[in-house]
Amino acid sequence: ATHIEAPVNSNSLDYCPYTFDGALYFTSNRSNLKPTYEKALTTEELLSELNQVANGKSRIYYVKWED
Repeated sequence: ATHIEAPVNSNSLDYCPYTFDGALYFTSNRSNLKPTYEKALTTEELLSELNQVANGKSRIYYVKWED
């Protein structure tokens, strides 16, 4: 195994790498959610935060890759 620097590897859980047709696919639990907020969020604001791509739930990412 080889460690790949950012932006592929992150400080979150990155796993299940797979190469196919010139791309590296992998799963990551990256999150852009803040640990705390200055004020209480409205329901709409909270849903917007939770539904962003980097929400800490596993997502599939890909980058161009040559073996």
